[in-house]
Amino acid sequence: MKSFSRKDTNLCLVILLTIDIIFFIGHLALILYDWGGPFMSLTEEGGIPEMYQYLKFILIILMCSFLIIKKNQHVFIFWFLLFVLFFIDDAFEFHETCGAFLMNLFDLKAYWGLRAQDWGELTYAALCGLALIPLLIFAYVKGSDQIKKVFLDIGILLGLFLFFAIVVDMVHSYFTEAKDNISYFFGMLEDGGEMILLSIIVWYFYFLIKNSSDEQVYLHQYLLHSK
Repeated sequence: MKSFSRKDTNLCLVILLTIDIIFFIGHLALILYDWGGPFMSLTEEGGIPEMYQYLKFILIILMCSFLIIKKNQHVFIFWFLLFVLFFIDDAFEFHETCGAFLMNLFDLKAYWGLRAQDWGELTYAALCGLALIPLLIFAYVKGSDQIKKVFLDIGILLGLFLFFAIVVDMVHSYFTEAKDNISYFFGMLEDGGEMILLSIIVWYFYFLIKNSSDEQVYLHQYLLHSK
């Protein structure tokens, strides 16, 4: 079976993950030894790690644009719009603003250990998902068999990213008031997981650009056959 091993894309992934690890170590140093300042914190608004995440979103958006314009893969418009939404939402904290609005609109209450604000944000995420599903279905149906397999790969990676961004975030929120080791653990798990998965997504889009059409390899098949 054809491999994902390419010198240029491998180097890209190594660089991305190395920077992730450096930020993770810096975050640990800040928590354990109060070294490095808040700008090294994974959870600090406006910190260097957050800016690094924004850079990844921008890279994905640019690579989607390349696939749409230069390779005539118009079905990638869906992923372009989705990652633009992610970037805007993360940068301008729309999920918090919209979550607060929905919390007040539906008079949501704290439940199951989650704040009313958390339920508002979950409602916002669900509504966004429902709005985007028709676009995803349309793009998937219009795509070739090759595109369908690529969409499955991206969907798996994105699903893992959203697991950390939503599920682990809610668990972290549940323990936030405790301010103990459990809270710190889930905070690092949430942000560390998001960083690593977003790096892998950047690598995957870069691989799509660099890989020639006669050397097709799909992540979900590669992982299954590598066992």
